[in-house]
Amino acid sequence: METPRPRGRRPRTANTGSRVAVLALGQAMAALAMGVAACSESPGEAGGADAPYRIGATIEVGAAPHGIRFSPDGDTAWVALSGEGRIAVVDLSESAVVARWEAGDTPLDLVRVEGGWLVSQFRDSTLIRLDEEGRLVPGAVWGVGAGPSLFTPGTVRGETWITTEFSDRLWTVDTREGVPRVFHATGDRPYPADVMWDGSYAFVPNLDAGSVSVIDLLNRETDATVEACPGPPGGALTPDQVTYVVACGGSDEVAFINTASFAITGRVSEGIGPRPFSVVVPGDGRHALVNNAGGNTVSVVDLESRAVVQRLEVGEQPIVLRAHPDGERVFVANEISGTLVELAPAAAAPESPAPSEADTTLNEVVVLGMIHSGHETSEMFSLEVVRDLVREIDPDYWLTEIPPNRWDRAWAEFEATGTVAEPRVRRFPEYMEGLFPLSRELEFEVIPTAGWTEPMSDFRAAYLDAYSRDPDRAEGWAEYRAAAEASAEALAAGAADDPRWIHTDAYDEAYDIRMRTYARLFDPALGPGGWEAINASHWAYIEAGLDRHRGEGVRFLLTYGAGHKGPFLRELRKRDDIVLLDVAAAPTRQRAPRRPSTDPVFDSSEHRDLSERLLSVRGGFFTPDGGLVVVDRTEIYIIDMASGEHRVVGRKGGGPEEFGHIERAVRTSEGVTVLDYLRRRIVSIGHDGDFGHSQSYSDVPLNSLQPGLVARHPDGSTVFRDGDGDARSCGNPKVDTGGKLGTWR
Repeated sequence: METPRPRGRRPRTANTGSRVAVLALGQAMAALAMGVAACSESPGEAGGADAPYRIGATIEVGAAPHGIRFSPDGDTAWVALSGEGRIAVVDLSESAVVARWEAGDTPLDLVRVEGGWLVSQFRDSTLIRLDEEGRLVPGAVWGVGAGPSLFTPGTVRGETWITTEFSDRLWTVDTREGVPRVFHATGDRPYPADVMWDGSYAFVPNLDAGSVSVIDLLNRETDATVEACPGPPGGALTPDQVTYVVACGGSDEVAFINTASFAITGRVSEGIGPRPFSVVVPGDGRHALVNNAGGNTVSVVDLESRAVVQRLEVGEQPIVLRAHPDGERVFVANEISGTLVELAPAAAAPESPAPSEADTTLNEVVVLGMIHSGHETSEMFSLEVVRDLVREIDPDYWLTEIPPNRWDRAWAEFEATGTVAEPRVRRFPEYMEGLFPLSRELEFEVIPTAGWTEPMSDFRAAYLDAYSRDPDRAEGWAEYRAAAEASAEALAAGAADDPRWIHTDAYDEAYDIRMRTYARLFDPALGPGGWEAINASHWAYIEAGLDRHRGEGVRFLLTYGAGHKGPFLRELRKRDDIVLLDVAAAPTRQRAPRRPSTDPVFDSSEHRDLSERLLSVRGGFFTPDGGLVVVDRTEIYIIDMASGEHRVVGRKGGGPEEFGHIERAVRTSEGVTVLDYLRRRIVSIGHDGDFGHSQSYSDVPLNSLQPGLVARHPDGSTVFRDGDGDARSCGNPKVDTGGKLGTWR
């Protein structure tokens, strides 16, 4: 999310021959070197030219279908048939039901658990267990209260959630053990919930109360009750976690709720049909689909314009929507028609034009480590010094330690009153006394990138306080305190508030002494608040901001607490599309490119069309015929080394043969398998460049939010790194749960 600002200058051009350079910051740093200074008109029809979706397959599945689940590869769907007490197993490639399982009394939904399935029994007030083959497991029955309905769409760290409509509860379900663990009270008559990516907040629509309960799942308390609209039966979070879109069945509209302030930020009624029931937002985040259960249509809402752009006739009483693992398609269950209907993108994305010289220009990135409240008392790194540094850097984009769901409010307050009341943003003097005043002086756009949430912060503080007081864990706390003291001693090698010291690798290494021990002792229990998890969360937003402007020849300023600087620099140094500018008083702006000491067999720089496209190589492999496969961030190149001729496989996008962001690649006997972490799937490509198997891992109960791909077996087994380690940065092997090496199919 970015706040547009007028732009009056041409983007800078970076030297493409080097990745790392030194930025001379002129007067601001020179002063420090000498000593301390003084203080749409109508919705499109199903076949309209601009319609984003089309009707695909329509499959007769049985009586009163509700909940839908997909296999990781997306080839199979399981549909709960509440009208006949069974589960329909659907082969999506053949658009046919291939099996039916007995599933108790009024099954509304099912979710995969270790060794089988849990199925909700709406009339029987229970959850029951099925094994992998769909057989009832004797004695595996759990009473959860009247009216268990639909599980949340995905899992987070081995947990999923389900509401019980007539007992006003939200249950947490352990998918590793396959049992419900604990419940939280909701409003009157809760309908299916959605949960934030890190498991911090659940948003629960309460049909009879006309409200949405916002439940802090980490600290087990209700943070807010939003008076939303009459009769809300469903909703969904947007992929950026900024907005909860709630269907208002009693007023035929949808409402948008900010996930930080819990304020309603907008409503859409035109184009919404009778009794909107649930919402799904596919992976690209461009549209929200709303099923109108009082009729036979699904409305498609453009989330940027907040307007309905299409209505599709899908069948009588569409009741449940679920997104397919491919991130593009959506399936709708029609209760009265007894059908499962596929909604597919109306057309393939247009071909991207060949990159021009401007497209391959490197961006510049400057990282400033902040000392937050220390700026208010420091003379060496005062707020005036911060402002002078920013003026010298003169960024086009400022990547900030501000959560995306809090930025809109902060900016609106500043524009209206000249000050900011938003509580999280107010904690940062460098923004209150730096960014906001400088926005009237300089021309930059703000990109908020912090993955911080209040539940995560509160849980972390309470956990560490309890740990420090627990006599049974005194040894662990003493080990942490010793690491903190060793870190403080190493940091004392330089002045704590001297920016010349803060912006050195030695500072980062000294800070890491404490945080390595912190991560080892506390991260497993802290979940999203762990050191590695929160840095990964921040970095995901930072990387998305960098990717959006790749090749523009612009300058980014990244400001975070100084302790985060080291992890971010390690990630930034992996990128080939930026020049990383060092904050130091050195005259050299960029280093000359290094050449190998011997002539290479193949050099991509000798083939301009290829060298201009390779921006961030993730891996490379030789083919059986002596060719070369190079895996970039969103494309794969099959290269003839003799001629330099190459074939490009894939591109950036959300389609079946497109990638969001390839994080890792491994060689297989058939070709190569890549992990697309933005779309949470693995994809196999043959030596000939043909796309093969594609599997989602969204529903696999992994510990890590960002597991790493390690190996792919010909039988379809996949080895992941998961658990304690930093999978995204080092890719060491480990799998599944508990930090062990294992396989998943």
